[in-house]
Amino acid sequence: MAHDAQRHAPCRTTRCESDSHTVCENHALYRPERCKAFRCDLTQDDLRHHVPQASVDVVTLIFVLSAIHPDKMARALENIFRVRTGKGSAAFI
Repeated sequence: MAHDAQRHAPCRTTRCESDSHTVCENHALYRPERCKAFRCDLTQDDLRHHVPQASVDVVTLIFVLSAIHPDKMARALENIFRVRTGKGSAAFI
């Protein structure tokens, strides 16, 4: 039986964290060719400095929006949707 990475099309993930302590670059299993991890404040930083515009198919936001002040919500959502492809999805959890 082939390993999952060999059976499926290559998958590349991007992980954006607001806290630099949770970025996993120093973990022994971290593979930068498969996952790009970086720190970013969605309400201030431009995601396009790390992720090309319209390049993300699926965005998952786990406990993200509840941590953003309502006055900064529009900027954060604009930032996220700029990097999403035209047919991309967003999951707010």
